[in-house]
Amino acid sequence: MHHGGVLRSLALGLALFLAMGGTSAQAATSSSRGAPSATAPTTARSALATGPLLPVGKQCGLLGGLRKSGNPAVQGLCLYTAYLHCQAATLVYLVAGVDTGAYHYLTVQSAGLYCAVTDRVVPYGVVALPQHTYQCQGLLFLPTTGPVGGLIAQQCDSEGDFSIPYAFT
Repeated sequence: MHHGGVLRSLALGLALFLAMGGTSAQAATSSSRGAPSATAPTTARSALATGPLLPVGKQCGLLGGLRKSGNPAVQGLCLYTAYLHCQAATLVYLVAGVDTGAYHYLTVQSAGLYCAVTDRVVPYGVVALPQHTYQCQGLLFLPTTGPVGGLIAQQCDSEGDFSIPYAFT
């Protein structure tokens, strides 16, 4: 994403944050930590796949299923902001079916010179299935709450792009 796209996405996210009840003092504190540089944080694949299943860093919430916690767009912005500043954070997304499903632990954390984005998939159901961990190349935040709004983990190994649409959470 080019510089203008990152700033536009951040500006829309900040507007959404303020519309959802964030204060200008909180916004000023956030912006005083520094705006993102001309390039978004770089990610790379690594051996971070061996970490715990517990949330890492700031807990941005649980989306999907019947156990939602909070506003999906605000929770997506929470993880995306952590990504922009390369601060540890986790968002859990539940993809639920009738008798099977999977928890996606979408985590951002510093890995030295880059910001690691990991999607740890923990399936559940009648038949025990193996867990999978995917290293992603980045995050994209679409702040609208309509059918196109959502958080997208980009290029996550063999999983490809993984989307969390706000309209369906």
